[in-house]
Amino acid sequence: MMIRALSLLTGFLNFLHSKAATSATAINIGPSTIQPGTATSVTLAGSANGALYDWSTAGAADCAGITPAHALTATNQVVSVTRSAGTYQLCYRASGETDSVVQTNGVLTVATIATAITISPSSISASTATTLVFIGSRSGDLYSWSAANAADCAGVTPTSAITATNEAVLVIQVTTGTYRLCYRASGTSDSVAQTSGVLTVVTATSATSILISPTSIVAGTATSVTFTGSANGDLYSWSAAGAGNCASVTPATALTATNQAVSVTQPAGTYQLCYRASGGRSDSVAQTNGVLMVTTSPTAITISPSSISASFATSTTFTGSANGDLYDWSAANAVDCAGVTPATPLTAANQAVSVTQAIAGTYQLCYRSSGGSGSVVQTNGVLTVVAATPANAISITPSSISAAAATNVVFAGSANGDLYSWSAEGAADCTGVTPATALTSANQVVSVTVASPGTYRLCVRKSGGSDAVAQAGGILMVTTSPTAITISPSSISMNTASTLTFTGSVNNDLYAWSAAGASDCTGVIPGIKLTVTNQAVSITQVAVGTYQLCYRSVGASDSVVQTNGVLTVVAASSASAITISPTSIVAGTATPVTFTGSANGDMYSWSAAGVADCTSVTPANTLTSSNQMVSTTHAIPGVYRLCFHAAGGSDSVSQTGGVLSVTTSATAISISPSSLTVGTATDVTFTGSANGDLYGWSAANAADCTGVTPATTITAANQVVSVTQSSTGTYNLCYGNSAVGDSVVQTNGALTVIAATSPGLISISPTSLITATATSVTLTGSVAGAFYSWTAAGAADCTGVTPATSLSSTNEVVSVTLNQAGTHRLCYRVPGGSDSVAQTGGILAVTTSSTVISISPSSITVNTATSVTLAGSSNNAFFSWSVAGATDCTGVTPATQLTGLNQVVSVTQATTGMYRLCFRSPGGSDSVAQMNGVLTVISATTANSITAVSPTHISTATATSVTLSGGTTGGSYGWTAVDSADCTSVMPATALTSTNQVISVNLGDAGTYRLCYRFPGGSDSVLQTGIVLTATGTSASTITLAPASVTVNVGTVVTLAGSAIGDKYAWSSVGAADCSGVTPATVVTTPNDVALMTQAVIGTYRLCYRSSGETDSVPQTSVLNVVAASVPYPSSVSGDPITWFGQRRVEFELPFGKLTTLMRMPDLEVFAAPFQGLQEEQWMGRVVVKSTATGETLLQVDAKQDLRHFDRSTLQHRGRHEFETMTPLFPLSTYYPFENQFLIPETWTWGTYGKPGCAFKQFEPCREAVTIVGKFAKMMIVSSSAKEWYGSVEEAYQHVHLDFDVFEMTNETQLIEGILPQMWGLQPMTAETLKLVKNVSYPYEAQTCSQCSKSTGRTVAVQRFAA
Repeated sequence: MMIRALSLLTGFLNFLHSKAATSATAINIGPSTIQPGTATSVTLAGSANGALYDWSTAGAADCAGITPAHALTATNQVVSVTRSAGTYQLCYRASGETDSVVQTNGVLTVATIATAITISPSSISASTATTLVFIGSRSGDLYSWSAANAADCAGVTPTSAITATNEAVLVIQVTTGTYRLCYRASGTSDSVAQTSGVLTVVTATSATSILISPTSIVAGTATSVTFTGSANGDLYSWSAAGAGNCASVTPATALTATNQAVSVTQPAGTYQLCYRASGGRSDSVAQTNGVLMVTTSPTAITISPSSISASFATSTTFTGSANGDLYDWSAANAVDCAGVTPATPLTAANQAVSVTQAIAGTYQLCYRSSGGSGSVVQTNGVLTVVAATPANAISITPSSISAAAATNVVFAGSANGDLYSWSAEGAADCTGVTPATALTSANQVVSVTVASPGTYRLCVRKSGGSDAVAQAGGILMVTTSPTAITISPSSISMNTASTLTFTGSVNNDLYAWSAAGASDCTGVIPGIKLTVTNQAVSITQVAVGTYQLCYRSVGASDSVVQTNGVLTVVAASSASAITISPTSIVAGTATPVTFTGSANGDMYSWSAAGVADCTSVTPANTLTSSNQMVSTTHAIPGVYRLCFHAAGGSDSVSQTGGVLSVTTSATAISISPSSLTVGTATDVTFTGSANGDLYGWSAANAADCTGVTPATTITAANQVVSVTQSSTGTYNLCYGNSAVGDSVVQTNGALTVIAATSPGLISISPTSLITATATSVTLTGSVAGAFYSWTAAGAADCTGVTPATSLSSTNEVVSVTLNQAGTHRLCYRVPGGSDSVAQTGGILAVTTSSTVISISPSSITVNTATSVTLAGSSNNAFFSWSVAGATDCTGVTPATQLTGLNQVVSVTQATTGMYRLCFRSPGGSDSVAQMNGVLTVISATTANSITAVSPTHISTATATSVTLSGGTTGGSYGWTAVDSADCTSVMPATALTSTNQVISVNLGDAGTYRLCYRFPGGSDSVLQTGIVLTATGTSASTITLAPASVTVNVGTVVTLAGSAIGDKYAWSSVGAADCSGVTPATVVTTPNDVALMTQAVIGTYRLCYRSSGETDSVPQTSVLNVVAASVPYPSSVSGDPITWFGQRRVEFELPFGKLTTLMRMPDLEVFAAPFQGLQEEQWMGRVVVKSTATGETLLQVDAKQDLRHFDRSTLQHRGRHEFETMTPLFPLSTYYPFENQFLIPETWTWGTYGKPGCAFKQFEPCREAVTIVGKFAKMMIVSSSAKEWYGSVEEAYQHVHLDFDVFEMTNETQLIEGILPQMWGLQPMTAETLKLVKNVSYPYEAQTCSQCSKSTGRTVAVQRFAA
């Protein structure tokens, strides 16, 4: 079996087929020249989505060693390219190819571009340092300028370094002319004249170009200045004030005409005209005749105020001033600034300065703008200094006023234009006060209102002054207002603590009371402090009389009688002042009560009921006449006391003759109901009752409540009490209050007690009805006002039933609907009664409805237990079935009790026929045949109802049409597993619509199934004799292909993972969507079988599979992709020997004592022979290269097998011919090229070679190589000691053997033969080769060795051999 499996690997090892290579003219690039180091968009015209590209190394002639790796995603794609200087080949690979083709029209030159740099500006003035921007420059680039008027950059080497992108450089050219920018991009060595880098140097602007007129103007004034000599296109600017030249000034304002006049506005100072003539100049030349003097404006500054007081420091604002300006004042009354040099500097715009002048008079402001000269009188800067205000200028009358009272005060000595203000209270002078109120006449009378008491000073400023002088005769005393406080009440009782409100008081005011009868506050010092506004205080006075409120506002020191603060204290009220009449009234009734002894102004209130005195009662009702009659109403019965105080008093005295008894009202209570039945306990509501009231009932038919003392206590408002009276008649409700002890007949409390209702009053018709059916029933004997209700079914009497439906006429007809079957009783109550009496003639029989129940199903099979739903059934109902064929339920008593709604019951009938459901509702005693409860019992289904199925075999999970022979419309069927003994667990659910019906069967699991059938209307499930359906199936995921991709025209072993013995398979046509029309025919003979695949057409093939015993053809999810051949991987053979091809690793043996063909190509044939190494290893010891055409040996390399060490010191004596570890022989060559030619390619892999090169350590063998270059492959024979032995000198030399590397191969692999192409999968593996194979694996991915091309190992190159 192992031999067979290995033989089938031959196809699996072949991956390549011939395919047309990529065209060398596929791509045109544009642009073909770019700037080095700059990301540039390059269009690959002709490129296509899926293609790959890369660039060769700089200067390469072709794409050798370049594998295109950058994927293109669009046609004619634009790619970003950044390269250093040099010429690059475009290496291109079309989609699906494996080559790397240099493109004829894809040569990219990377060098400095003549349009790389644009300079700005492009024209400057001679001998003028000018900043030029090099647009497009990059750090690291170099530049120089050509000689003046040079045609190109010949002989110019760029030397000045660029340090930033778009750098700005300072340029000075002495000689006029045209200069070319010679530029070299970073990384290049050229010098390229820049098309946009031509610099024109023109003659500098003359210093005498312009003559200005006038040469002097006033600061801040727009003045027309003529520039004689100016021309259109010239530029100018002004220097800073005082600057002696145009350094750092760039002329920016363009002139548009010859000898142009321009408008100039400048601050004071001397300015240079900085000028640049047109014509591409870049200078800025100070004009000899362009000096402009700007003098200070006489209206530059406005001062405010313009008038101040002598010797008084006054803040004066200089509006229009600027930082750096200078000023001073002229002498008093001077008319100009002669002899005054401004010397005081200003430091801010519109600065405010402090001005003090000792002498009255007029002063000129002498001003010089910053940078200016001279001393200019300011028109708006004249300062008038007036004499200081005297301290006795004004005296006031009166000098004392009341707080908060507007008072006219005469300002004696005042004049029109004077200003005044008042100081703060208690201030010693006018510091910080600015007089603000203007006086308009001499000796003016001013209305003064000051809110707070205290001492205030008059601060005055005479007209035109700026001071504020406290006037000696202007001290104003403000005293407390006599109307500051209003007290309420203004009269209280002696010896009675009374609360008075001080309206108008504020926190920290003080007060005191004068002695009784005092007319003012003499000798009284307020000492009681108030703490809140409008404070309420408690006052108690022990003597009758009038008291003055002595008051002092906060901050004052006076004691002022308050006009509205007079307090009258009257004698205490007498307890016998008032006698009332009557002394008893009815609760809730307004009754006139006379207050004998009362007087106008007296006040009264009533205590609460039952309260013993007037504590906490404040009389609030005012009497207006003597012996006044007052309407009095008290809602609650009880004893009330009259609380009184005489007019002007503040006490509250309980009057001994003022005790008022309030008795219960005759209408206090209403009862409901007011009529009840004798001997019947009835709930009666006492509307109006209150907690603590008392009640009792009079005797039957008593006229009033004489002799009845209410004794039963009411405990809640509107209480409901249970009343039972043993005799008929009318009873009075006797009601009273415990405090009063009354017993009052309640007008609305009369209770009528009538005789009990008779049980024989009513007869009904009809006496029977159907459940849930509204029926008219006549209540013969009923009267209007009576009440009735029905008992529950089966009740023996009316206990617990309260008649609730009222009747409105005699012998009334009522509508009755009762849902419960059974006997119901009529409960009746005569008008006015409270009982509930069952009427002997009111018994109503309620029978079950014939439509209560419907059954489902309504047809079952005989002798088959079937679940039947009784829709409409309820708990505690009963049912039974009639005998077969019965027309009703006569003689049938429902006996089976139901326990739930819509109950499902099991029904089994032994005889076919029609059965009726006999039903009784809960509580009923009837037996009613249900119209919708007819059950049909049919014969049992036969076992041969279905005679055959066709086909008898189907595939699982596949909908298949199957014909059921036999059967009838309405019959049902289902499937059961073949091992089921019967159809007990299968209920046929799919209905047939015809005889011999074709049905669709889709069974998910493989197996054998039997058919269960049921007659129409039946409830059984009968196994059909002889009907067996076999479902077999193949899963779409049964098989996994490995590999899933093979090369076209290459026989490849494909493993059918998951296949089993006896399965069958076939391949679809290329590109087929499924397996339609494909019959699997190839039989699987081993588990996980292998197939040798050779397909001539590229595309996707589906595996059509059929599991053993199946009849299907199922496309497998795993598909086989046949792909185009690709260029082979770089491949190698280590000396063990082991060969690598991409990720594929094959261990193999070579026969001893003979040469075995490793590779045979049309031009060269490579042989190898092994030798027995240490530890029973087999190593390659000889590799021979022969000409395929002649058979002549071209090269033989032998590994040195007797090495123990090697003395390199002998190399110089033994010649450069000798190798350390191997002996190469060239039988046909007289030329022995033993130069160190470093041809070891970058495609070496670490997996193949342990340590490339020769480190020339003392005791470490070199790795030496011979390179063979043929038409179809580039190969190399390499000495190796295996890296694991390099730690030991002796072992390293003992393990020397040969490795063989193929680092480049064409895709014409069909022309290459030998054991290696077979092991690599490029050719089918023969049985002979398979015998050499020891193991095949895919241990790791290939890795490139970037150091290999830098090896210092000794190599020798063999000339290219002809094919």
